[in-house]
Order: sequence, then structure tokens, then C-alpha cells
Amino acid sequence: MKMLIFIALCCVNSFAQALIQTSIIEKSYQFSADDVLEMMNEVRGKGPKSKGGLDTWAMLYTDITTKFDFRTTEQGCQFNVVTVSVIAEMKLPDWADIQRQDEKIQQWWITYISYLKEHELMHYSTAKKHAKSLLKKMNLPHKDLSCPQLREKYLGYKFEMLSGMRREDQNIDAASMILLHKDKELMGPLTEFSGYKIQLNRKAGKNPIGF
Repeated sequence: MKMLIFIALCCVNSFAQALIQTSIIEKSYQFSADDVLEMMNEVRGKGPKSKGGLDTWAMLYTDITTKFDFRTTEQGCQFNVVTVSVIAEMKLPDWADIQRQDEKIQQWWITYISYLKEHELMHYSTAKKHAKSLLKKMNLPHKDLSCPQLREKYLGYKFEMLSGMRREDQNIDAASMILLHKDKELMGPLTEFSGYKIQLNRKAGKNPIGF
């Protein structure tokens, strides 16, 4: 398991000091397999599942939380932001006895795992970008609003953030699918198993790459 933590200070105004906290934890699910077909069956059995029960190669769980209170000023109620946190967990496959395969399969596996990881990190970057956008909006001066009205404003900002993330995630998935099926080296030994049609599927709060 590997943990990477990045902390940055941004978006400071006269009303609040705002902090972005981001972290990602990388985990793996391990299995042994004698060949590619058995490997795929192991992934189906041990890999993460989407909310809809889809078998997946990898999964990114992302949670964005905002901690804040309000401050009353002459211009009206303002956000007093404490932190916006982007917490993610990435789950990837680990073929424990891959060294028993021939060199071509071993090299393909390294390439394929890199593809899976890069795909998940693109979604993680999207989450961070939209969280920063949310924070920026919250730090704008808000005029002539009561605190209950400002809370409604926050709910609108959060809805915009989640909608924007969903659209961008769908674009990432579509581009990744095109890359996967066009790249013969990336598809490698999976090509012969056309019955295991590989697809990308995005669920709320999760990003699985599935069969």
C-alpha cells in the first residue's frame, strides 16, 4: 500500500483562509494464475465491483468533503472555509506469480497496469480540479445574502461541481476506450478473448474499468 499526500494553501481573501487537502491511497488485490484466461477469471472473482455489480479491473473511490462555517459582515453572510478535502483510494490488480509467464506477457502486464493506473489518476486530477473550483467560488464575496441563503448557494456550487466532474469523467472514459481498442500492444493477449468485451463505466463516486 502506498500513500501520497499533497497539501497546498490557496484562495485566501479577507474573509477566510482556505485549505485544500488531497490524498490518494494505492491498494492492490492479489491473485495467482497459470495463463491469461485464468488471470481474467481471477480478476472477475477478486476485483472490485461497481454499484451495479460490474466486474472491474481497477477502481477509484473518491470523496470530496467541505468543512466550513459562516461569518456575518456588513455585506451579508460570508463563507468561512476551513478545508476542502479530496480523499481517494485506488485499487489495482496484482498478478503475484506473473514471473512464471513468458517475457512477452510480463512486459504486456507492466504496460497494462500502467494504463490502468494512469486512467485512474486522470480521474483523480479531475476531482482535484473541480474541488479547487468549488473553493474559489466559495471565496468570492457574496452580497446581501442571509446565512440560510448562502447555504443554498453552497448546495448549488456543489451540484455544479459534481455535474462538471461527471461530464469530464465520461469524456476521459470515452477517450480511454478508444485508446485501448486502437492500441494493439496495449490490448496484447486480451485481443483473443473478444467474448470478454472490455468497457469503461463510470459510477457516482467510483471509476471502474470493467470487462
